[in-house]
Amino acid sequence: MNDIDAWVQWWALPWRYAHPHWQILDASPALLRNQHAGASKSLGIAPCLPCAPTTSLMQLALAQPAHYDALLQRIERICRTTPSAARDDTQRLWCQRLARALHPQDWLEPADDPLQLLRAWLEPPVWQRLRLRFAPARIETLEQKPVQAISPAKLRTLWQTVLWHTRASDEGHNHADTPHD
Repeated sequence: MNDIDAWVQWWALPWRYAHPHWQILDASPALLRNQHAGASKSLGIAPCLPCAPTTSLMQLALAQPAHYDALLQRIERICRTTPSAARDDTQRLWCQRLARALHPQDWLEPADDPLQLLRAWLEPPVWQRLRLRFAPARIETLEQKPVQAISPAKLRTLWQTVLWHTRASDEGHNHADTPHD
């Protein structure tokens, strides 16, 4: 299956990729196929055609669960710069550079979940599907707060940069230690 086919399948049947605690998963796959509209409605997914997938969106939609943890940890390190926030000097330096460029220190309150920045960045139809990748209790808590008003350009820069850096790190490329004069 190519990436576009995987994207369309994820868009149409996002519960196949859902966190195990979502209740809909108790239903049989045949029932979910036959009751697509009901399953979507019970999960808060409005019916619509898929948006055009970007590389970033496909990377998010088709990622393994551990990948989300790594992404959100990087986001937290960037937005909450603390002396021990990064695992190593290279990570710390990369996070500091991005934080200096974006000034995200006011984006998250101390108790805020960095996942809310993903919610703020994504269009509602994408968020309705992607949120299923996380525990329902976490999403319920998150969605009780209004979406933050942060510059869309800054959010796009933050997420695309973190996604690129994560992909580059996974492939063994590290550009964070390159000196910049």
